[in-house]
Amino acid sequence: MSKDRQKQTGKFLARIAENLPEMSAEVMQRWIDDPKGLQDYLQGLGQESDLLKFIGTASVPGVERAAVSGLLKKANVGWTGQNFDRVFKDVVGADIPKLELNIHELKKCSVDDPILKELGGKELAGIHIVSFLNFLTERPNNPEGIVGYIAYCIGLDGELWAVRAHWRGVGRDWDGVDRHWYVGACSVRFPFEWGSGYRVLSRK
Repeated sequence: MSKDRQKQTGKFLARIAENLPEMSAEVMQRWIDDPKGLQDYLQGLGQESDLLKFIGTASVPGVERAAVSGLLKKANVGWTGQNFDRVFKDVVGADIPKLELNIHELKKCSVDDPILKELGGKELAGIHIVSFLNFLTERPNNPEGIVGYIAYCIGLDGELWAVRAHWRGVGRDWDGVDRHWYVGACSVRFPFEWGSGYRVLSRK
């Protein structure tokens, strides 16, 4: 390896260290014990994904205490599904930290497993439902005209759910001015195939 290459590699590794996301000791150890898996994951840095397109980042403010039921109206959520009501509507978040999110766009239809794998696993993909709703609160009228957003959140049952916020009436006139978010939840145990164009959120 040339000296210039060594210098560039050192800078690259330092940049990775500076931007390393928060993760548990268990997750770190898993990567330490699986160097081949880590190599396969890092391989993706050198090539463009055919599944996800990086769009940008977003900051979500932290909150001391917030109830999901109270955030729904602020976020302009006009409908929630049965699964969401069962495992998220009674959630009350406490001491939720400020969060930096990555935003990716689905380039093609996919179920959850390939998406989660590309995002770095459940630890990096998962965000608190309160953070997701606060994210929507800053976009109550969907100014960018996004089809919808997907976030992976832990429900009251302790399971990981794909929570979808779908904008009602994108590109249609049948609903007049009554436009809002439809929010539902699908268990990753019974994967649903998400359509291209959805924006997927994960922790930075």
